[in-house]
Amino acid sequence: MYPQPFGIEAEWNWGRGPELASNYASVEVESLQGGYVQFNYLLDTSKGNVFPFVRWHYFDGARKFARNAPWDEVNELDLGFEWSPWPELELSVMYTHTFDRTNTATAPYDKVEGEDRVGFQVQWNY
Repeated sequence: MYPQPFGIEAEWNWGRGPELASNYASVEVESLQGGYVQFNYLLDTSKGNVFPFVRWHYFDGARKFARNAPWDEVNELDLGFEWSPWPELELSVMYTHTFDRTNTATAPYDKVEGEDRVGFQVQWNY
């Protein structure tokens, strides 16, 4: 539901997919589930539209697009806002707190907990 002025957006999936076995010797079919829920608000100002938002991500399953499809857990909370001074330009700032996340870059796939990051994005629409 697009913000008018409040909005909510959600996506969730359940299924089965490839996952690296606990012995690291084979890939098996296992269950997975995850998605996100986002709440946002529309502020229509004289300097453009501002969309503050909060979003929660959760995933429990395998990262099928990573080498060997290792098990992956994601549990994060995002707080941020998007500012659109003109319809063609969107500027975003987002703070993310990671409660739990699996580092699937290299084995043995350590768990990351209690980390924070700030992200910036510029998007030009044409």
